[in-house]
Amino acid sequence: MSSTFQTNPKSIGLKEDYLYEVLATTFSINNNYIVPNTACMGIRLIDDSSIKLRPYPNTSTYKNLRSNKLITLNFVDDIYLYALASLKDLKRSKNIKIFPEEFYDYYKIKNKEIMKEVFKNHSYSEMVSLPYIKQA
Repeated sequence: MSSTFQTNPKSIGLKEDYLYEVLATTFSINNNYIVPNTACMGIRLIDDSSIKLRPYPNTSTYKNLRSNKLITLNFVDDIYLYALASLKDLKRSKNIKIFPEEFYDYYKIKNKEIMKEVFKNHSYSEMVSLPYIKQA
């Protein structure tokens, strides 16, 4: 699946070869339900159609991208959300296991080709929702 952007990255002020810290939201599919995952991620704009990111191979972000190739890059200025994303881990925090659902909203994917690719091993409805951070 090729990289496609909903908007031109330069039109929202991104500059080539700058490092940006974002909250990257990916998802897995469990029993035909979308399970969102959000993590802190450094990204770089390479050119008008390419953004480079390097998730660690042992992370949910990496596994989700290998599985369905969709990611939402959330640009937020609320440090609390970065802290939540950083601390959500069974090993690090007894109180924060996942990024709280209350901070998510969902974008309806209407492109059937994308849905077929993402859900090739699962059933899907006519419109699938892609998770993102409300404050982005």
